[in-house]
Amino acid sequence: MKKWGALLFIIVNFSLSTAQAKYFQNLRNDQNIPYHCSIPEVNNFTTNFETATFSIDHALEHGFTDEFPISRQGASLLWKFFKKVGVGQNPSPAIADQINKNPRLSVYKELILKNFETMGFDFQSEGEILEILVLLDLHKSYSPSEYYFTGGIEYFKGNGPTIGELDIVVGKKSDCKVVLIGEAKLGLHRLSKAKQQIQRFVRFVDTLAPSQP
Repeated sequence: MKKWGALLFIIVNFSLSTAQAKYFQNLRNDQNIPYHCSIPEVNNFTTNFETATFSIDHALEHGFTDEFPISRQGASLLWKFFKKVGVGQNPSPAIADQINKNPRLSVYKELILKNFETMGFDFQSEGEILEILVLLDLHKSYSPSEYYFTGGIEYFKGNGPTIGELDIVVGKKSDCKVVLIGEAKLGLHRLSKAKQQIQRFVRFVDTLAPSQP
């Protein structure tokens, strides 16, 4: 009897993992996520979560909910630096010099250097600069001892095409429940796109939640 019970346990857990894999995929190997939260589940998003839109300097003036203190040019410089570092290459000395001469960018560079590997960033896109800085800045609002901070979560249905991707996710370490999702945009003109992406995800969860146990 114990043998069959153990087998049933394995089958059920495998089935649940497989089912969740039909909806979510982590695009980054984020080592800071607790193991029991490493596979995103629909149930993680069924409680009320906040939504936010993030951008660069002057974002609030353009209607974003949150503004990270960096210019478009500054983000571009950091990306030119880290797209080399992210693949194990040496960045341009000229780019490094420009960053080091700017006190604010120099601080950001050191912060990213300290965290990007464990967070799974490789900077294939310029927007990842804002994403990692926003995630690290959210430590000021949510205690890192109680919450995890991640992103790059792709969502879809079954074998269908990708529906979208979450840039910013903050969840409780204790039960994996998500308390915040957000979109980060370097372009100040992209607020409507950010809102559309958030609404798309909310609709996606709403269609799945009733069928979940």
